[in-house]
Amino acid sequence: MLNINAKAMKVVREIIEDADALGCKVIKMDCGVTLIDMGINCEGSWKAGVLFTRASMGDMSTVTLGEFRLNEDYTFASVEVLVNKPLIACMASQIAGWKLGDGEFATIGSGPASPRPCGLRLVLEMTDYREENNEAVLCLQDVKYPTDQMAMEVAKACKVKPEDTYILISDSTCVVASIQVSGRMLEQTCHKMFEKGFDAGQIV
Repeated sequence: MLNINAKAMKVVREIIEDADALGCKVIKMDCGVTLIDMGINCEGSWKAGVLFTRASMGDMSTVTLGEFRLNEDYTFASVEVLVNKPLIACMASQIAGWKLGDGEFATIGSGPASPRPCGLRLVLEMTDYREENNEAVLCLQDVKYPTDQMAMEVAKACKVKPEDTYILISDSTCVVASIQVSGRMLEQTCHKMFEKGFDAGQIV
């Protein structure tokens, strides 16, 4: 049976095992939650960006780096994402919609941990995917680490132990964020299709 948190955990374990080479920091929070810094107080890397993107999609995609040629003079680094099940990979996992905290600048969570606890209207209406899991993987884009209170809120909402909760985080100015944000083009398309009245379930 498909379980996107379990699939994402394979990616998380790869990050933890190779954290130094990836330019990441693994932090055990006081509450027991594992926080993986991928670009706030560390450098991150291109490969870390690919792994972050894969984790955010429940490892339901193929993510590769490439080159986009604008013209004969200019080329840019690019990311290519291939997905077989976009409603699960993008709308039941990657979509950023779990508001953690209050105010205009509240942290927004994404990743396989988020659909069930946050009860996103988009997720509930676009796909019937649900799962029960023993581990939870949440992805954040922020300029500071989450508090223990926020981390415990995530664990409680996901109904998993704090020690089985993993939070990946990067800020908007690092290479990891550049890759994972660029890797959201399909999620944004599915979202826009739904809001405009199209059935995104027809995407194959």
